[in-house]
Amino acid sequence: MTDWVNIEKGDLGIARLTLNRGPVNALNTPFLEELNTCFKLLSKDEEVRAVILESPFKVFSAGLDLKETAGFSKQDETDIVDALNAAFLEMFRFPKPVIASVDGAAIAGGLFFPLIADYVIATETAKFGLSEVRVGACFPEGPMEIARAKLTPAGLNLLMLTGHPVGSQRAYEIGAVNEIVAREGLGKVTLTVAEDFARKPPQAFAAIKAQIRKTTIRYLEEVVKNRTDPTRSGWFTEETKAAMKAVLNGQA
Repeated sequence: MTDWVNIEKGDLGIARLTLNRGPVNALNTPFLEELNTCFKLLSKDEEVRAVILESPFKVFSAGLDLKETAGFSKQDETDIVDALNAAFLEMFRFPKPVIASVDGAAIAGGLFFPLIADYVIATETAKFGLSEVRVGACFPEGPMEIARAKLTPAGLNLLMLTGHPVGSQRAYEIGAVNEIVAREGLGKVTLTVAEDFARKPPQAFAAIKAQIRKTTIRYLEEVVKNRTDPTRSGWFTEETKAAMKAVLNGQA
């Protein structure tokens, strides 16, 4: 384990899970594996009744590090696809309440932190987007199906096909955000919501959440178990590499 994920337990069984891989919580295979492990541990911890998911940085999470991924081998691509699918599945099927507290940008792979949550509170200046089309990359099955399950059809098209981020109000309209607050009120509102969720009967909550997400969870469990994600055999194309280079050079 590293210090990329901090967990602090508080009153009423509320745990704060802080993403701490500065400066922008860029995703890589070890970070995703650590998140997977943390959610498994929290799932089994009987003291934990709800989880607040937060980031101390100006960017909540920027997704994959393009500088790092630009040099990926085919095995690196396979490894991170497997890590993305496994970690996002573990977070999506987590049986306890997850409240995402978002101030800053949640972009590309970083958007899936709020999308796996049960309730998302965002500041007025937060940004949300899926920029994969801009870098010529399609979606692994885990991210694709979670986005399909959580966003409105119009929102799915808007974020995935334009690649441009939207503000909190538009994110609210397309199902990515549940509540918008002023920055100075984010902490208080988040804790109040978490306390409300923590008081709910845990077995009933877990059962209902599993019912709501059942179809997506079952599909992704098969994908992870049988390794049937087509992007495992080569996620990035020559088009991807050129597009990543253009983005890194400020040309896209």
